[in-house]
Amino acid sequence: MKVAQVCGAGGGVGGTEEHVLDLIAGTNHVIENVLIVGDGMLKRVYKNHPCWVWYIPNTKISGHRWRRIRDAYLKAPRKIYRYWKAFRKTEVDLVHIHTADDYYYATCAAKFLGKPVIFTAHGHTALHEPYRYQKRNILYRWMHHWALQDTDRLIYVSQAAKKELQKEYHPDAYFGEVVYLSPDDREYRRVMQYRKIVGIPRVGIISRIDGVKRTDLIIKAAQILRIKGYPVYFEHYGTGDSKLIAKYQNMAFEHQVLDLVQFLGWVEEKENLYQRFDIFLVPTNAMEGFALGRLEGMKHGIPTISFNTGGGGEGIMSWEEAVAIPPTAGDLADAILRLIRDDDLRLRISEMGYIAAHEKFSYNSMIDRFLNIYADEYVRTV
Repeated sequence: MKVAQVCGAGGGVGGTEEHVLDLIAGTNHVIENVLIVGDGMLKRVYKNHPCWVWYIPNTKISGHRWRRIRDAYLKAPRKIYRYWKAFRKTEVDLVHIHTADDYYYATCAAKFLGKPVIFTAHGHTALHEPYRYQKRNILYRWMHHWALQDTDRLIYVSQAAKKELQKEYHPDAYFGEVVYLSPDDREYRRVMQYRKIVGIPRVGIISRIDGVKRTDLIIKAAQILRIKGYPVYFEHYGTGDSKLIAKYQNMAFEHQVLDLVQFLGWVEEKENLYQRFDIFLVPTNAMEGFALGRLEGMKHGIPTISFNTGGGGEGIMSWEEAVAIPPTAGDLADAILRLIRDDDLRLRISEMGYIAAHEKFSYNSMIDRFLNIYADEYVRTV
């Protein structure tokens, strides 16, 4: 069985892209994966991965409303053709789509070839986002309804994502099921949190830098902590728009925390970074379907903080496992201050979070679940 993993045209490597790599790594021993990507940087990241990679150029539609409508008519057929060609040349049996931007194009192309479509909604607006700018565009309305109706399996990454999508955008998407994601933790090295914090504490962030993540709250929390006499280093690793990074650096300068909040770029070997962190932070927001980065921190045994919006706090039962707080700078500063002051609490969260992450969010269970889904759809259509 050969499965096309369609991973979109986004602005860098984030949780979705990491999940697709983990999914391929876990299923390659059973099925053959074809990775279809739509961004130059993703192409570079994936080029050494042990699977067939097919590159489709980005044709993201943006600009003035009339320009978007014009581009929708001009670019949509071209994008559908590119996906149709990719699926036909690679002779895939199933198409698994992980990108919202190209959900419609890839679905149309797959259905022209009679291939079953599985779509994973990674965020609350995953189905809605490409369509919200084109509500008056008859082509997008047609593609939107057809794609949803022709999706054979709709997967949500959390109960929060399922609830929001069905309530606000797609009440007819009743056939969706929830599959909790998990990072590939087979080579993780547990961080020992028995030591006391020596010197200035380090809070680690590994995420894409975009307008969705709440980087602004990190800067404000750093200022609050400095005013209270507890300076904390915030080390942010990840790709992002250079203009946006410059904006956040200017904001850090204005708040007099440029020496504390550092944007350190993309690092391919992330494993060594976790050994540096005293606390791990995942700056989630209301659009997050599931905070996969939170599980990475917990599975490394690091006290982890995330915001309790969207799917960011789902699965956290108490402060004994991880910290889920409201998305405000004051709450973030208070949570960090409480952790760096209390060594016993930090150790307890490290221990309980490590156990909970492995018991509730097993990587092997996720892989088995997806393999069963692929087998069901393959048997149903053969």
